[in-house]
Amino acid sequence: MNHPKTIPELLALPVEFDGRLLIPTQGYLYHGSPNPDITELEPRQAIHSGKKDGEPAVCASKNLQDSIFISLFNRSRLEDSSSGASGWSRSRAGLPTYTATRNVIDAANRSKGYLYLLNPDNFDWVVLEDPVHKSKRELRSLTPVKPLAKIEVTISDFDHEVKEIRLEDL
Repeated sequence: MNHPKTIPELLALPVEFDGRLLIPTQGYLYHGSPNPDITELEPRQAIHSGKKDGEPAVCASKNLQDSIFISLFNRSRLEDSSSGASGWSRSRAGLPTYTATRNVIDAANRSKGYLYLLNPDNFDWVVLEDPVHKSKRELRSLTPVKPLAKIEVTISDFDHEVKEIRLEDL
């Protein structure tokens, strides 16, 4: 199968409803990373609010822009990763707000990220406890996942404003 090599090629694919996951997709789920060399995603322990977040897993997203955000606005790009932060939230209407510290924004503006395209058949919805929202659903795989393709992304592929935050205000 010929997989897309750019974001415009990906966006040109038809949207189809995945009856198993009950979401619209373009045939893929997404995993964003600053790492260009991933050949297999291995289950890792997620941490949320300082606590283990479910079983070790490979996480994926149905949201392209969230995954591009993760790949670019990543504090691991900083010399001291504790000196920056980034994240996003959604309003009740589902509208996203993306935030990052100035040093993370500056790093994202001059960096490349990588969007890994994943087979949706490898993932299931998992409901996790969340201290803020009581529960949340995530697409997770408890087994390693080989990406089907990789697309290099830059800030020009990210369609949203990023609000600057300060570490002191977190």
